[in-house]
Amino acid sequence: PDTLYPALAWCHQQPSAAGGELRLVAALDEFWIDRGYLHEGRSRLAAALSRCQTASASHDIVASVEPSPELVAALRHAGYLAWRQGDGEPAREQLQASAALARELQDKRALTRTMCELQGLAYYEGEYDTAQSCAEEAMVAGKASTDRWTLATAHLGMGMNLVRTCRY
Repeated sequence: PDTLYPALAWCHQQPSAAGGELRLVAALDEFWIDRGYLHEGRSRLAAALSRCQTASASHDIVASVEPSPELVAALRHAGYLAWRQGDGEPAREQLQASAALARELQDKRALTRTMCELQGLAYYEGEYDTAQSCAEEAMVAGKASTDRWTLATAHLGMGMNLVRTCRY
C-alpha cells in the first residue's frame, strides 16, 4: 500500500493516464475485496470509469467508452462491488454492460466471469429464472474458454440454482 496510493493518485492527476488508472483500479479487484475496501474500490472504479467516458448523447456506459478488456473487467468489478454492498440496480447495470462488451470483444473468459456474477446477483435476489439463464450462458461461454476456473464457477452457479429451484 505504501506505493499503491501514490501510483493511484498520479494516474488520477495525469490527464493522459485515464486508461492507466482504469487498468490499475480494475487490476486491484482482489485487493479491494480481500481487505474489505469495498467502498474505496467502488469509488475508485467509478472515478476511473467516469474519466474514461467521453460525451455521449445516450449516456450509455457501453457506447461512451472504447471497448477494451480493461473496461470489461472494470465494469465487472464495479458491478460485483456494488452487489456486495447491497446495491442491486447499479450492480446489474454494470454487469450487463460488462457482459455486452465481452460479447462484442468475443472474450469468452470475461463473459463467463461476468455471467457468473450476474447469476449470483439474480440468485441472491430470488430471481431464479434469470439466474438460470445467466448460468446457462456462462456454461456455454465457459466451455468455449480455455480457463477451467471460470468453467468450474459456471458449473457451481448452475448447480446452486438447480438445487434451489428443485430442478435436479
